[in-house]
Amino acid sequence: MSTKRGRYGDPRRRLKLVPELPDEDWRVAYAAKVQSVIDEHGWMVQFVGCDPPLAYTIGLTVRGLPELVVSALPPDVAAQVLNRAARLGFTAGDLVDIGFSVQFRAVPVTTPRTHMGVAGRMYGNRFTALQLLWPSKTGVWPGEEGWDGGPQQVLG
Repeated sequence: MSTKRGRYGDPRRRLKLVPELPDEDWRVAYAAKVQSVIDEHGWMVQFVGCDPPLAYTIGLTVRGLPELVVSALPPDVAAQVLNRAARLGFTAGDLVDIGFSVQFRAVPVTTPRTHMGVAGRMYGNRFTALQLLWPSKTGVWPGEEGWDGGPQQVLG
């Protein structure tokens, strides 16, 4: 398994990374583990050690809710954001205040399975997702005039 080191350091030092899915037995075992976490907690947070990193929920789908995804946050912050946001109900376009010093904007992810592999393996194409975006320090949201690109990868 190759691990890309970028601005966020070596993700193996912060996370217990999921190895590549080498065979069907491993996939089945990991899916069972994911399901057991969902059964116990209602959802789980899956990390993807890319640059910038992604983190997303798995399990909200079974409650009729979209899965949530964030980009470019350190793993511990991403987990806090997603766990707090998963407890709330909101729709695309909502400004989400989850107790941080910044609000997040929920935007639809048009091809969630492309970015959220484990959720895709769990639910096929039968799930939706919202990405939680945050504005720049000057208050400009991704996609608006004046957005500098920042570290966020806007999915869609």
